[in-house]
Amino acid sequence: MRLLSDEDVYFPTVAFLRQHGHDVVTVYDVGLSATPDPEILRHAFSTRRIMLTRDSDYGTLTYLH
Repeated sequence: MRLLSDEDVYFPTVAFLRQHGHDVVTVYDVGLSATPDPEILRHAFSTRRIMLTRDSDYGTLTYLH
C-alpha cells in the first residue's frame, strides 16, 4: 500500500507499517512539513498515495470539496 503520512502520525506507526511492507513516505520526507492541508492532500492525490492522518479536518476537505 502506498501511503503519505501527515506530521501528526507517530513515527512508531510509520515504522510499523514500513516493517510490514507498506510504502510509506512522510510529509517530512517530501518537504511538506508545515504545509497547508489542501496542498498535502493534492500531493497525496497526484502521487497516488493514501493519506494517513489523525487530523479530522481532512474529512471536510475530502467530502465537501
